[in-house]
Amino acid sequence: DKQTVDRLLRSMEAMRTFATQLKILSAVKAAGGGKDSDDQLISVARSFGYAISDLLSNVAEASIKNKTK
Repeated sequence: DKQTVDRLLRSMEAMRTFATQLKILSAVKAAGGGKDSDDQLISVARSFGYAISDLLSNVAEASIKNKTK
């Protein structure tokens, strides 16, 4: 259904955003970033994990909905 598709798309977009942030922050860290970049990397990595978990939940829900049709 449209609602499930919208949730999946939002989850995928969040993952794309967090992946980009991780890429940028890791480049900053590699260039000699300090403690702040460590904290930011941890925060973004944690958020990325939550986005993956959310996506997997949405996929599981969509799969169950398709099986019950």
